[in-house]
Amino acid sequence: MVHTDPDSLWNKTIKPMLKKKRAYRLDAWGAHPSKECADVIDPLVKWIDSVSPTAKDVYPTPWGTERHVMRAITQTFLSSTFSDEFAGLFNDFSMEDLDKAARSFHFDECVQREGLNKILMDHAPEKC
Repeated sequence: MVHTDPDSLWNKTIKPMLKKKRAYRLDAWGAHPSKECADVIDPLVKWIDSVSPTAKDVYPTPWGTERHVMRAITQTFLSSTFSDEFAGLFNDFSMEDLDKAARSFHFDECVQREGLNKILMDHAPEKC
């Protein structure tokens, strides 16, 4: 298992957007608690559950009301409003810069997830 190098051009370029992604919970993957977001979402979830007690049962049911609200508001609507800002991070890039940023994803440029790889290997059958 690998990931892009934190020192790669790609990661250095998108760093400001990653801070917003984390602060505003724009993605469900790797979400971190955010008081600012909770202060807005929690009252809305409480209100939805009070006026429609079956809202928490909407498919997929394991999500509950909060996950549905987060998906609709922050992960779909709000995150889409940042697309132009994200693209703008690359405005001054030459074709060579764009190629270099894209190369950040090349296997040879990626960094091994040493800890995770060790755990997987420790638990893999011997024939792997």
